[in-house]
Amino acid sequence: MNFTKPRTPEKKERRKNKQKFNSVSKLAVEAIICCNLISCGGDKFQTSGSLAADASADHFQSDAGAVDSETPKDSAPEAALESGPKDAAHDVPDSPVVDAPGHDSPMLDSAVDATVDSSIVDATDSSVDATQDSASDSNSVLAGYSFCRTVTSSDAVTLPSDYTHEISFSGNQVDFETLTVLSGTCEAPDSERGFFVDGDTVFVRSETPDELSYAFAYGNPAIQNQSSGEAAFLFFEDFEAPVLDMSKWSVDTGSDPGNCGTQNFSINGGIFQIEAKSSTVYSCEHAIATKETFSPPVKLEFFDLKHPNWGGTGDSGYYRNSTEGFEGSTERAYFTVNEHGRLTYANASQSPDNSFFDPANPFDLTLVWKDDQAQPTVNGTDGYPAVFDTPASSLSIRIEVSNWKVTKPSGKSELGEIRLKRWVSEDPTYNIGVEQSL
Repeated sequence: MNFTKPRTPEKKERRKNKQKFNSVSKLAVEAIICCNLISCGGDKFQTSGSLAADASADHFQSDAGAVDSETPKDSAPEAALESGPKDAAHDVPDSPVVDAPGHDSPMLDSAVDATVDSSIVDATDSSVDATQDSASDSNSVLAGYSFCRTVTSSDAVTLPSDYTHEISFSGNQVDFETLTVLSGTCEAPDSERGFFVDGDTVFVRSETPDELSYAFAYGNPAIQNQSSGEAAFLFFEDFEAPVLDMSKWSVDTGSDPGNCGTQNFSINGGIFQIEAKSSTVYSCEHAIATKETFSPPVKLEFFDLKHPNWGGTGDSGYYRNSTEGFEGSTERAYFTVNEHGRLTYANASQSPDNSFFDPANPFDLTLVWKDDQAQPTVNGTDGYPAVFDTPASSLSIRIEVSNWKVTKPSGKSELGEIRLKRWVSEDPTYNIGVEQSL
């Protein structure tokens, strides 16, 4: 699945608005539930501890009472049985009264009552124990949460342990601000998973192969905004900090920075800007690259990407370069805009021109890097792939601009966000379970 939603430079404020709770207040829902519990009898909804045992026992005893009432018994013999010890001759009458049709026997009633009571107690104890064990396992993990949805997939897909699931909750009410995601189900939750919320879509990072079941728990006032891109993706950068995070990035000023009159980068309103302007007729370069390297197969996504000094044809497009993609010491796979057009490179080999969009306007770029090629997609439209001469093993993410003529506009790029996730040939589809009250 591609991230093809168009974004604007105002993405920071819009993303904050999208992540706000998007439905009726849970407080109102909880108030309605509380009213129902009071009017319907709260004991029906007690599910743990001795209260659950009492409720279950009351239910079984009520059923047994209903069976007994269908066959009225003579109250006098019962009174006689309860009056105290009796002579053995009186306990077993001479006449076969027990076998007489339609005649109630105190001895038979006593035996039946004892049997029923014993079976009820055994069944109740067993049921209550099982219920308590199950409730205890679930409640200990989901304590404090008000609601839960189980999300599963039945697709026959093979997924790596570090796969990022993309799950849409469109049309399903979820309080994302108090959300916690766990592997397993609402009935049997396991351990927490990292996740990231974008609008009504949640990205969840798995930790074991072929992980296809999750519990989405929410409504816990102690939990606030646990969404984290770093926890959900192999790499994530949203440029929300006022300065570049140098624990993630290294800076490359090129082989001869003395050629540059302008060579800088900045962050404004969640948009990263990088620029290079030659002071001579020689090349001036400026780049940032991730300190971490990554291996295929992966999907690299750039959002709100823009090359403002590009556009048009002819000489207006010469003498500057803007590049995004993967690069190592000898191998590379990247998408570039330069004097030859909009191209995809793999090592020294370039694709035909991908001139189906104007890079001076914001666009989203995806590069799927498999073992032997890099496939670009711009705003949902596939471009020409570039094929490696030799498959690369581990590359960093690189953003580079250059300029090599003082009389021409600078090489310049603007960028809003980067995500890297594991790529698979077929992404799973998901079933969103009903909201359960906890």
